[in-house]
Amino acid sequence: MNTLEAGEQSAVGDVVLIIELNTPCSQAQLGRIGELLCSEDGRTPSAKLQTVSSLITRSVRSLVLLETGGG
Repeated sequence: MNTLEAGEQSAVGDVVLIIELNTPCSQAQLGRIGELLCSEDGRTPSAKLQTVSSLITRSVRSLVLLETGGG
């Protein structure tokens, strides 16, 4: 799986797989990017995500962007 890198193309509304340490991929949560949080150098090191049950903040390095069927 390829996780997002800081500054990689991701946008509010994108659906992502949230990778957690010590959690099997089969149990990973899905989330939708609600807000991209920029650091002082203009990169995007983290994002606020809406999951089924909560609003969480995670590093973009722990997110896998899922392709949508539009197009």
